[in-house]
Amino acid sequence: MEQSSTAFNIQKSEKKKYERLLSVDIVRGIAIFGVLFIHPMIFGTWYTETLALEIVPIYVIAIFAPIILMGTWGGGFPLISAVVNTYNIYHRLEIGYSYKEAAKPVIINSTFILLISPIKNLLFSRTWTNSYQEGMNYSILSRLMEEGELAWPGPEKIFQIGSLPSIAISGYITVLILWILFKNEGRNKVKRNAIILTIIGIFLTFISNPLNELLNPIIIDLFLKGGISRFFAFILRWFFGAQLSYFPVGIYGFFGIVAGIFLSVRAPLKKIKRYGYGLGLFYLAAFIISLIITTNKALAQGKNPIFVILDYEVYPRELLFFSLGCMLILLVFMVKRYEYIPQELKVKRAKKSLFFRRFGVATLTFYVLEPIFNNSFALLFHTIFGPREGFGIQDPFMTNFWAILLYVFTFESFWILFSYFWSKTGYKYGVEYWIIRISNRFRETKSTRLQLFDYQQNKEPILENAKEK
Repeated sequence: MEQSSTAFNIQKSEKKKYERLLSVDIVRGIAIFGVLFIHPMIFGTWYTETLALEIVPIYVIAIFAPIILMGTWGGGFPLISAVVNTYNIYHRLEIGYSYKEAAKPVIINSTFILLISPIKNLLFSRTWTNSYQEGMNYSILSRLMEEGELAWPGPEKIFQIGSLPSIAISGYITVLILWILFKNEGRNKVKRNAIILTIIGIFLTFISNPLNELLNPIIIDLFLKGGISRFFAFILRWFFGAQLSYFPVGIYGFFGIVAGIFLSVRAPLKKIKRYGYGLGLFYLAAFIISLIITTNKALAQGKNPIFVILDYEVYPRELLFFSLGCMLILLVFMVKRYEYIPQELKVKRAKKSLFFRRFGVATLTFYVLEPIFNNSFALLFHTIFGPREGFGIQDPFMTNFWAILLYVFTFESFWILFSYFWSKTGYKYGVEYWIIRISNRFRETKSTRLQLFDYQQNKEPILENAKEK
């Protein structure tokens, strides 16, 4: 009996070395690098999208339209997380872990992410205008920096949620959905699972905006009532009414689960192309139809269609359809280029993509630190090239091309150097570092999240600096 158990453990150890997804590491890095560029560029320079659209000439907006649109792709993070969570759960089950153990890391990480979100908002997030009441929406840090006052944020600050709750909720739903689908050898029913998940995903994307329009007024009423009603409003806000609520950006996770299943079973590339291209073109067609309807409606009301679409509180269906369509097509490209290739070529492309993968290893820490450093740089440049007039008010820096260029060069240089030197320490003491230190005590599968893989065949994953192995 002991011999049999030992053999099983050896087999588990050998199979545990299933390969990490290079495409995901790269996409994560590109995504957070985009956040580190677009957030300070728009919110650091012009404070709000409304002010940016008023100041920046239309031809400049047209030139940078692709970057601006990609800045609205908040659903990419739940999609990527769903791919990884599904891929990891599937392979842990293949190794021999119970579903409870296979899913435990996802539940733990999602819980940490959900708890970190309001803490980040209260302490570090950037200033914004209130949605429900008059006045400004300061975090402790932004009020201290901008007003010189140390004060507790107003109640609306935690309602200014980012993408973290959607990522966390998507993690919980991934665990629940896979638990249902994988019962009774359901893990092997790839086609059935893909069809079910796709139908659910499409249905939710099309009812997302009507649900937001229906429930957002209820959330506002609950907030204004105060007391315990405000707590319920906050929970509902995770799902509805904000730019990055679960409906609609978290729904992207359903399509990420399908991609994770395809990659787990090493589905034929032809099938992945058919799925990604077909569904991607479907959503792009839906985007064009929705864009025509919205444009005609806006013009009939004497409004600028660009403002109607890009200056929003609730994520508009046009951006939902466009971003989801593009992401599904890009997913095929990334899989084809980085997963379905010879191992030797993968090693070469892993080395060439090291710049972005350095950012992708610790995306949560970069996301938490972003407003701290970028707000500091923005305040400095508004003051030097000002005078600074206050949040939401135009000042000379906003129209000073060379000052803005220097600002961009400064914060980009900072983040590039930061990621390079931090990677040499093994990403010590970041948010992921502490999550791993705590969560590893409660899980059998130890995390390799903070490792830069070299993707060489039959080798253990390694850190960029050998000393941290």
